[in-house]
Amino acid sequence: MLLNVERAMRTMDENGLDGLVATTLANVYYVSGLWSLSLTMFPLDSQVYAVVPRDELSKPIVVLPTGDLDTALACFPGVRLINFGTFYREVAEGIELTPDETRLKELSIDRRPRADALDGLVAALEEAGLTGKTIGLDEKGIAPSYPAELTKRFPRLKIQPAASIFRHIKMVKTAEEIRRLRSAAQVTESAILEAVGVAKEGVSEAELGKVFQRALVDQGAELIFMALRIGRFTAFGQVPPGETRLNKGDRIWFDCGCRYMGYSSDVMRTFVLGDPGARARRFYSGVLEAQERGLQAAKAGARAEDVFHAAMQGFREGGIPHAKRHHVGHGVGIDLYDPPLLAPGVDTVLEEGMVLNVETPYYEIGTGALGVEDTFVVTQGHPEFLTSISRELVILE
Repeated sequence: MLLNVERAMRTMDENGLDGLVATTLANVYYVSGLWSLSLTMFPLDSQVYAVVPRDELSKPIVVLPTGDLDTALACFPGVRLINFGTFYREVAEGIELTPDETRLKELSIDRRPRADALDGLVAALEEAGLTGKTIGLDEKGIAPSYPAELTKRFPRLKIQPAASIFRHIKMVKTAEEIRRLRSAAQVTESAILEAVGVAKEGVSEAELGKVFQRALVDQGAELIFMALRIGRFTAFGQVPPGETRLNKGDRIWFDCGCRYMGYSSDVMRTFVLGDPGARARRFYSGVLEAQERGLQAAKAGARAEDVFHAAMQGFREGGIPHAKRHHVGHGVGIDLYDPPLLAPGVDTVLEEGMVLNVETPYYEIGTGALGVEDTFVVTQGHPEFLTSISRELVILE
């Protein structure tokens, strides 16, 4: 499983919680291993929950639409399922079913579903023995009327908002999460290198983007975002790739992320076709110095804002004293942005096992952008990088 069990138990005890109820796509996946198609397709309307008692964190109860039962077969071992609503499947006559087909038949045809998501959640709380206890309910993904309905049905039930509790638990990653995050970063880097491999005079942003996306798909990943620009248009880093074509001396800006094995990546690199000029070289040295200072500061025991201030000092001493940033990085996990944000005023203390990105882009309208971003595990000393390709300004010949 993905859940950091020890941290979850400690956090629940600190908050007086007997159980947790996950309601969002990322949190349900984190707790149960279910990547819900319903939540993916209809994020504003679907209801899917994972209920975990404090003393049985490895045995969540998942409440899901009957149509999601096929994907639920990929859940972690020990997950219990309660389905609701109608979805029709038939069984072929005279055909011997596989074990998975037999299980799907048992779940979706042989047993009666609950009427709706609320009834399913009621059943899950009863099965978990939480009807008279205190639960942390992720308020971000549940139908607005349901918490009040639950307290009507269970007068002794106490409900606390828990979206921030889930975020706190997820900040420190397990070994399996780190493995997946490393793989996601490496897949992204591989796709970047494939795209750069076809960079030559006359190639367009759109053409490079197609190579990048194809490389992700070939490795079993899916695109989350792609900021891929050329030349002075790198200052418009969040505009989709267009028909701008590469010329000698142009920068190529990658700020891209994918989802692989349920986990996100976020990598930024700058390349140049030929000589970028002395000013670009000098400014990139400042960008890299800013990132290096941030990375050096990102040790267990430091505060998130310490990393920000260290990076900004790097900008000033590295030759870009006028550079400004609202943040210099963030946590990364199932979601592209996990806490903490590395920003002024964020006093979250960094802990071993957090996975962070430090990014130090510099955008200049008229000339373009320069930037670098890497993913790493927080330790007591030097960061453990999950990214591996060169952080230098790479000159393509």
